[in-house]
Formats: sequence, C-alpha cells, structure tokens
Amino acid sequence: MLQSYVVVLSALLVNKEV
Repeated sequence: MLQSYVVVLSALLVNKEV
C-alpha cells in the first residue's frame, strides 16, 4: 500500500512546485 502514499507525496510535491 506504499505505492498509494508515494503517488500522494508526488502529487503534493508537484502542486507545491507549481
């Protein structure tokens, strides 16, 4: 279930960078 966490973290990082 770590994959879900990685996806969420990636999305958050992308949103913060934008």
